[in-house]
Amino acid sequence: MKMRLKSVPLAFAKAGMKVGKSVLNPQGQVLLQEGTELTESLLRNLAKRYVSHISVHMPELRSEDELASERVKAVDRLNILFRNTGKATSLELLYQMILAYRLEKLT
Repeated sequence: MKMRLKSVPLAFAKAGMKVGKSVLNPQGQVLLQEGTELTESLLRNLAKRYVSHISVHMPELRSEDELASERVKAVDRLNILFRNTGKATSLELLYQMILAYRLEKLT
């Protein structure tokens, strides 16, 4: 089954899920490594450290056709948002960065 990364509120994370991106504290120290399987104990400890969201691996339930449709919508939306920006280099770079970010979730 194809998996995807999803950021979820800690309250929605469940034991058995796998950490998608390492969880860091405000000082940048790793609290949980990417790939760690969550347990009730780990979830309680994260809550004690005021972690509000966590990135986890979730099954991708959308079909390839649905993902393709969402990609087209993402590009169309960005084109609307950037329609009056001209060809300024800094704005083109911003456009490309936002596009890459939005499409990353739809791969």
